[in-house]
Amino acid sequence: MGSTKKVKLNYYELGDTLWIHISPDRSAYEEMTEYDFYIRYDQENLDEIVGSKILDFSHFISHIDEKGVLPKSDFLFDVPELYLKSITLKGLIEKAYVEFVLNREPELSMIADRM
Repeated sequence: MGSTKKVKLNYYELGDTLWIHISPDRSAYEEMTEYDFYIRYDQENLDEIVGSKILDFSHFISHIDEKGVLPKSDFLFDVPELYLKSITLKGLIEKAYVEFVLNREPELSMIADRM
C-alpha cells in the first residue's frame, strides 16, 4: 500500500450521510460512483482525492463487499477521533458504521419499546 492519510469523519444522522475529509481541507468537486458514493477531488489538482461522501450510509454498508462499490485506493487512513491507524478504506467505512450507526440503534429501540 501507499502513504497514510489523516482523515476526519462526520456523520449526519438526519440525512444518513458519512463525510470523509482528508487533511488538510481543500476546495473540491464531487464525482458520483454507484450506490451514492461520491469522490471529492481537489479543484487545483484534479488527480488528488481529498475526501468522499456516502449518502444513505446505513444502506450502503450492505453493498460494501460487492465488486466495484468501493473505489480503488493506494493509501491507508489514520482516524484520530476513533484511534485508528493505517486502516483501509473498507475498514474505515466499517468502523464508521459501527461507531455512528450501530452504536445509536439501541437507544432508538429502547424508545420504541416504551411506546
